[in-house]
Amino acid sequence: MPNRPAMILFDYGHTILYEPGWDSLRGNRELLKHAVKNPRHCTVEDVQREIDAVFAEVDRVRDELGYDIPCTTADRLAFAHLGIELDLTPLAHETAGPGRPSGTASTASCPTTALNSSYPPPIT
Repeated sequence: MPNRPAMILFDYGHTILYEPGWDSLRGNRELLKHAVKNPRHCTVEDVQREIDAVFAEVDRVRDELGYDIPCTTADRLAFAHLGIELDLTPLAHETAGPGRPSGTASTASCPTTALNSSYPPPIT
């Protein structure tokens, strides 16, 4: 019988996990270093504008309809819309940043999406 977790926690933004110094522009700048395809020669500013537009719609859907679209899905859509492909695995995206439990002074590192992610991978 496979091992199953006793519990799964879902974090809806700084409720369980705090990401100190989180900066979308900085994260996107780091992600662009892993671009293996960028046919439009997008800059980090281009990527940030697309991310901002996609997340504005994600926020609207959450606020008006009550559906939460994972940021990893929104990131994948934004990068795909710009034609950008990255060489990072989904796990590399998910474990990229230093997070810690909210409300603590701990400096322990926890897996978190400090860099914007493009997980799940595109369907081919």
